[in-house]
Amino acid sequence: DRVFGLFSPDQSKNGYHLQRSLIAFGSGGVGGEGFLKGEQKGGAFVPEQETDFVFTVLGEEGGLLGCFLALVAFGTLFGRLWWAMYRAQKPYHQMLLAGILAIFMAHTFANLGMILGILPVVGLWLPFMSFGGSALWLCMSAVALALRVKSTEDEGEMFEGASARNWTA
Repeated sequence: DRVFGLFSPDQSKNGYHLQRSLIAFGSGGVGGEGFLKGEQKGGAFVPEQETDFVFTVLGEEGGLLGCFLALVAFGTLFGRLWWAMYRAQKPYHQMLLAGILAIFMAHTFANLGMILGILPVVGLWLPFMSFGGSALWLCMSAVALALRVKSTEDEGEMFEGASARNWTA
């Protein structure tokens, strides 16, 4: 029914989510309607607007500019994770950072594709934006782990060519 709702949203119960999502995006325009001034959000017409469809609220209230800034932030996060993975010396660190990057990218692309009608509605959260404790804890823990790996790799570069004993006076 979800796949059928993707291709024929008028004749499916799952098509309601997609219809309301697209209406909210369209009403946002370029500059958006303003913070807490979205009619689709305020009237609770967009279902699951705090979790799965949170980007539609950003599209309605922030418009194209707000969506662009959010996508730039996601792109920056992906780029920094990729750069840390590329620079990592240990294979374990590379695989760990690749896994973190894969989780963030998969959830972001699946969520954005879902609310834009490119993919079926599956109910995946958007990193750092969707309401919910477990998703936010996972995102924050993953970033903390990535920062720890990067700092460990940076310390290894600092001590290259010199013994660690000389630096621990």
